[in-house]
Amino acid sequence: MLQFMLCKVRSVQFGQKGIPCLNTYDDRTIRYPDPLIKANDTIKIDLETNKIMDFIKFDVGNVVMVISGRNTGRVGVIKNREKHKGSFETIHVLLGAFCYI
Repeated sequence: MLQFMLCKVRSVQFGQKGIPCLNTYDDRTIRYPDPLIKANDTIKIDLETNKIMDFIKFDVGNVVMVISGRNTGRVGVIKNREKHKGSFETIHVLLGAFCYI
């Protein structure tokens, strides 16, 4: 039986009475998350207690899996993040590079 699950963080915001809440892509809402967790990070959730066990930052040098587009399912390493002011963000991934590090 599964004991944990990896979830991508959709957003971190403040709920009623200023309580910080974290929303994931599988529609989970977790109250009082670690303040270091931001959007696009990955969290490891304990399925019995529904609490965060660990998290992985979405930073340059980390291994990622593409979840949409033509390269869905491919695994690689983040090489660069281009932030476009007031708009979208482009992530450059070196696919298959995790085998050689």
